[in-house]
Amino acid sequence: RAPCTLKIVDSIAAGDTHNLRPLQAGECQRIFTGARVPPQAGAVVAQERVTVEGDQMRLSSALKVGANIRWQGEEALAGATLASAGLRITPA
Repeated sequence: RAPCTLKIVDSIAAGDTHNLRPLQAGECQRIFTGARVPPQAGAVVAQERVTVEGDQMRLSSALKVGANIRWQGEEALAGATLASAGLRITPA
């Protein structure tokens, strides 16, 4: 819902796992492109759409639940072949 003000409790860089704690009501975390979304996060909003002052973030327009969140495996259809047998899969 908007407008609203949330307390910024931490930030998450791509590859971080130490800050992945569930968010409480009224909280948010700054998240960088490629980072994992914290549990209980309902949406991700681009920094250009918010105002930040100290540890407070103000959102002036509403977002849909799930906005800007990409779910693990969403690009693959059930039953699709993702790789040929014997292909070495690496983190890259």
